Amino acid sequence: MQLRLSAFLAATTFLIAALTACSPSSPAPAHPDELLSRCCGLDLKSLPHEDIEATLQTIDQSTTNLGVEVRVHQTLGDAMTLYVVCTAAFPDGIPQEWASPQLAVLTASDIALPCTRQNVYIEPLDKDTLAFVCSFGFDKERLFPGTEVTLTLRGGTQNDEPNVTTTHVFSWTTENQGKIRYVDIKDEHGRMTGTCSISAFAINATLWNGGSLYSGPEDYLSTIHLFDESGQSVDTVLSQGGGAINGWKQFSTPVNLATVSAVQVGPYLAEFSS
Repeated sequence: MQLRLSAFLAATTFLIAALTACSPSSPAPAHPDELLSRCCGLDLKSLPHEDIEATLQTIDQSTTNLGVEVRVHQTLGDAMTLYVVCTAAFPDGIPQEWASPQLAVLTASDIALPCTRQNVYIEPLDKDTLAFVCSFGFDKERLFPGTEVTLTLRGGTQNDEPNVTTTHVFSWTTENQGKIRYVDIKDEHGRMTGTCSISAFAINATLWNGGSLYSGPEDYLSTIHLFDESGQSVDTVLSQGGGAINGWKQFSTPVNLATVSAVQVGPYLAEFSS
């Protein structure tokens, strides 16, 4: 009886081990590339883990042109904002004068969205490899899941002159989708005066009468503020923005949407539904 029990247990253990070995393993969850914090200064600590997971997508594509290999590692963002983590490996070492890509354009739904050099963050990894993060901000929601996108990176510049004339093209389908919250902007009589959408990385606020209220984009954008449930201002550390009527701002310090209860846009205060 003891021998039969031992044989049964041994067979059962073998079967479980075999099934475990044959079962497909779940892919490991993505984690933010450390270059997002090192290059861009993005501090993701305030965001819930599940919110971070929803914003990440692994790309892992590479192309080689004239000996220069460029790899797109990962993206982070939502429908309004996208950070793209890349590295470039140079066969003869990083050119001393290499400053930033001469061209970085993201194309989605036949709309070209350029990334200015001010929004490319760079860090040398060793004598042959350079890491850089391209930051794209959009005037409205564009990168929904299923959107086909193409990223074109070309050469490098120093004093506005090209010095590394290589072109690298990457394509993928958007999968990551961070949360976005929406609120209507109304006046004291309850009449619609605009709309607002906010994610962890940016805010997009359209004020229909903004052109008549403010002298220019900077004047208008300076009136946009976030508040928590206690009425305290939410620190956003704004990094960029644009538009006199349709104003959008990227946050260099991501915002936990669960802490935001209201937004000030011009003279109007709009409360988000819980």
